[in-house]
Parts: sequence; C-alpha cells; structure tokens
Amino acid sequence: MSNEMKFARDQLPATSSKNYIPSTAGPFVFTHHDLAPRNILLDKSNHLWLVDWDIAGWYPCYFEYAAMHNFIPEGWTRLARMWWNLFTWIAAGRWESERCVLEQIRSKFSRFRTGRRFYLLKHGGPSGRSVD
Repeated sequence: MSNEMKFARDQLPATSSKNYIPSTAGPFVFTHHDLAPRNILLDKSNHLWLVDWDIAGWYPCYFEYAAMHNFIPEGWTRLARMWWNLFTWIAAGRWESERCVLEQIRSKFSRFRTGRRFYLLKHGGPSGRSVD
C-alpha cells in the first residue's frame, strides 16, 4: 500500500472505516469524467448531448461520482446543490466512501498547485526568467 493511500485512510472522516481502501482492481468503465451542466446540452429536437470528452477514459466505476462532486460551485443555493446531488446519484450511483478517499488523496497532490502556477507565471522560476 502506498504512503498516500495510508495517509488518506488515516484521514477519513469518523463516519468512515479507517481501514477502507477503494478497490482499483475493477471493473473499469468508460467514464466521461467531467459531467457538469456546461457539458450537458439539450438541442431543439430534445436530443441530449454530452460534450467535452477530452479526459474521458477507462476508470474505476466510482470515479464519475467523485468527479461530479468536484464541480459544485460555491455560489449555488442549497436547493441547487440538492438537485445536483440527486442528479449525481442517478447518473453515477452512490460512492461516498470512495469519494472521501479520493478527496483526501487529491488534496495532498493539488494543494496550492494553482496558486503556485500563477506565482511562477508572474515572477518566474528559480532562474528568474518568466515561465511561458
């Protein structure tokens, strides 16, 4: 077991089992991995279109659920969040324990990543030259 998985396991909320590690053995399913309102379109003929498939691929079956929970904007009302949670459950099932583990892992790898990128773009890297 990797150190990241051990750390994630130890950081789970009290309601989750501290020994729970999501399976990566399969089944793998073809996943859009970016289902959000901006990527779900309804045309004039009432045909539903899913667009923006650039990060789609074969992932463990709980990845779509976890990815959909990364989308929720801070400005949404409680009702909008409830509708999104219902849609998430219908579209991807319920994988809350797996989502919690992935969230813990993601937070360790992406902490300050965006801020660091913009700092480097503005001030340059260790060489002092700007990063393009």
